[in-house]
Amino acid sequence: MKNTLDRDAGVLREELYSKLRSAIEELDSRYKDPILMLIKGIPYKEVVEYYSERGINVNTIKSRIHWGQEKLRRLLSEYYSL
Repeated sequence: MKNTLDRDAGVLREELYSKLRSAIEELDSRYKDPILMLIKGIPYKEVVEYYSERGINVNTIKSRIHWGQEKLRRLLSEYYSL
């Protein structure tokens, strides 16, 4: 029984990772790049600073992160409930 549950969990996990990769690929690069930085574990503040140092307004990058996350939520909504 445990092996079956482990196997099922593994299949679901792989399906979710696959869906996440696909969803990220659907994002425009202006949203995808900062989202990938966050996924890689770079702190939010550092992501904002990185883009700010490159001439992008702080509010613009915060907005891009927000809308990128919102699009991912919509694309992945079948895998979680709020």
